[in-house]
Amino acid sequence: MNKLLTLAAACTLALGFTACEDVPSPYGLPTEKQQPNRNDVKDVLLEETFASSFGSFKNYTTSGDGAWKIDFKTAKASGYDNAAKKTTAGTYYLVSSEVDLTGVENAYVTLDYILRYNKGNENQQLLIADHFDPAHPDQGWTVLNQKWTEGSDWKTFANEKIAVPAAFLGKKVYIAFRYNTDDKSGSTWEIKNLKVQRGTVTPSTPDQPVQPNTNGPLIDESFAASLGAFTSQTTSGEGAWKIDFKSAKASGYDNASKKTTAGTYYLVSPEVDLTAAKTEGAHVALEYILRYNKADANQQLLITDAYNPAQPEAGWTVLNQKWTEGKDWKSYTAANYDIPEAFLGKKVRIAFRYNSDDKSGSTWQIKNVKLALGHLDQPVQPTPTPKPDPTPTPAPTGDNLLSNAGFENWDGGAPAVWKSNIGNATLSQSTTAHSGQYAVKVTGDAKVNKRLSYAELSLKAGTYTFTYYVYGAEANAHLKTGYAIMTDHKVADFKSDYIYSDPTTVTQGAWSLVTYTFKLDRPKTICLLVMNQKGSGAFLVDDAQLTTTNGGLQ
Repeated sequence: MNKLLTLAAACTLALGFTACEDVPSPYGLPTEKQQPNRNDVKDVLLEETFASSFGSFKNYTTSGDGAWKIDFKTAKASGYDNAAKKTTAGTYYLVSSEVDLTGVENAYVTLDYILRYNKGNENQQLLIADHFDPAHPDQGWTVLNQKWTEGSDWKTFANEKIAVPAAFLGKKVYIAFRYNTDDKSGSTWEIKNLKVQRGTVTPSTPDQPVQPNTNGPLIDESFAASLGAFTSQTTSGEGAWKIDFKSAKASGYDNASKKTTAGTYYLVSPEVDLTAAKTEGAHVALEYILRYNKADANQQLLITDAYNPAQPEAGWTVLNQKWTEGKDWKSYTAANYDIPEAFLGKKVRIAFRYNSDDKSGSTWQIKNVKLALGHLDQPVQPTPTPKPDPTPTPAPTGDNLLSNAGFENWDGGAPAVWKSNIGNATLSQSTTAHSGQYAVKVTGDAKVNKRLSYAELSLKAGTYTFTYYVYGAEANAHLKTGYAIMTDHKVADFKSDYIYSDPTTVTQGAWSLVTYTFKLDRPKTICLLVMNQKGSGAFLVDDAQLTTTNGGLQ
């Protein structure tokens, strides 16, 4: 009997082992698929390189012309046509396929991009929505990011990582890139290697407030070459803040056309954290020139703790709107203003608001803006005017005798007023500007000299200084600066009536200042000249000036 039991037990045990090997789940051991496996969780929810196509993305043009396209292995948006040297207005969206964030606790968008010639942060936006209607592609979006790093070349891509807001987690969503340009100037935006993926992230280039810095200003912007971290927002009409004469300039008046255009535009600072200012106080300092003021309310210094980029005109408190009228274009007035106590300890922005109607408007130039900790006991007093010497040396008039000195206005493929009977150079518009939006490119010739010439000027006897900035667009660029004496709109004597400086070698890839001083012993009609010497490479010219101490226009 014991033997039979033992045999039965052995058989049962053997069958048990066989069953463990052969019986399927749920009775068997868990398979690999049933085990919790991190590889089953898909981290990348959307991925597109834009190397050769839009993939699952689609383009929607909602106004004007233009569209996203594949160029240089990127998704590219630009209103500017380099071949035609023309910008066309348009707004277009690049919209993703549906992205399923169901069950996703945290996610972010990452991408590589190049942005150049940015004219306003609101013109390039990363958007998200939990509903998309192809019949209304411009509706229902929430802005994820619209502040991007300005590129310096066409090879270096910036990387951005932007967290998906909690309101969209657990939903099915769409993302989109919105590009906008007017018909005057626009940016170029190239995007590649886009991903939507799980996880949390600290943005690589976060739009964070400036942190308190007791060792220096919280804002320090000279406006010598760009608007820096400030942005221009046009809320009505036309126009915008721009860089001119090493300052941030607002003016409804166009000197070339002698026309004033109505418009209201804001120059808005980045966000500043005034936590440390709660006990120390804070103040704004700046230098400015204001001329032809028509009403104090047309020029305002503002502050807010509730800035909304979608409504840039809303929520501001006026810090100052009474300014000193300038007498010339050289003498800047210094000003200081305490930050009101109600804004201390908060995160704030400051702004300069400019307004003009279509009949007359002021010109306002601002530089060296600083927001710093500390109270002002009293405003900075103006520097007293020194008593003149018995026989003072005449001071410059301060007025630039040249129109379109920044080459911003173009007519028929050439810069306005920079053409004459003796101007024979091939000229083209360049967006590599010293200031503003444009410079003029002067192309050389292997066999003959090529001249950039200003229109005829009838000048009084006196001493004049002609200055401009030059940039070597090609290697081996050389120039001469001078003028030609005009008689009946012609050069009478080619040997004596062309007057030039010694040759100047132009530095490739950098801006440098050229200064040329000359004296007229009697009233003359002349054409200013910048000559590209034969065999020379091309160069750019920008920000020209003609000033005098004792002469002037006849």
